[in-house]
Amino acid sequence: MEIWECESEECNGWMRKNFSYQNHQKCPLCGYKMKSGERLLETSSNPHQK
Repeated sequence: MEIWECESEECNGWMRKNFSYQNHQKCPLCGYKMKSGERLLETSSNPHQK
């Protein structure tokens, strides 16, 4: 699963890319920049994404 993950060493924030609205995210927990990454997760559809 493609995700956004926080670049801050002190923060563990991340979110699924298919639940985000932008190509470049700021961490919702600390406000730091986020980078693209991957995690092994169950697939979950986003009803708000077209």
